[in-house]
Amino acid sequence: VLGPEERAGRQPRQRAVTSPPPVRQHPAIGPSELAFCDVHGQKHCVPHSKFDQTLKRLVSLLTETQDPWWILGSAAVYLKGYDPGDIGDIDVLLSEADAQRLISDPGLDNLRDGGTDRYRSAYVLKPNLGELPVELLAGYEILHDKAWRSVSPLSRVCISYQGAALFVPSDQDLISIFTQLGRSKDFDRIRAMQRR
Repeated sequence: VLGPEERAGRQPRQRAVTSPPPVRQHPAIGPSELAFCDVHGQKHCVPHSKFDQTLKRLVSLLTETQDPWWILGSAAVYLKGYDPGDIGDIDVLLSEADAQRLISDPGLDNLRDGGTDRYRSAYVLKPNLGELPVELLAGYEILHDKAWRSVSPLSRVCISYQGAALFVPSDQDLISIFTQLGRSKDFDRIRAMQRR
């Protein structure tokens, strides 16, 4: 059976076959639930010095979690190989159960403040992990179409960065989150991701 490209007299596009990066398996998920990002491997190898230092400490902290987690925002855009502009902080989406587990650590309190008119979280944890601020969010909701909607990505992409296994949503899920947030910086991030 000929595909549409062959019927049009063109050679079908070849898909690059690459091996997934060596990553440490997250205890809460099995291999079939991992999607590996091997498209932008050359781009996210240039570290932001503050980002790298904070990220190493963050990965160590997240070993205490039991449920899936995701890095969001500009940090996720950067890890996926796009240019997010400034990385002002690292946002991580956790389960509420994991947020509660982390609160049991001395010095880590729930600092939720009611959120804004666009988003809110049941838990906001701000561990001191270096020069770059980190926010761990759980029960994260966005106001979209006059209703509060829970942020729960359907995808989980594993990226090997500086020897660590990091998890982010797919491009589609990340763009959906940015669209719902609807701030100018969110649309800037969407444009950066769609430039290729």
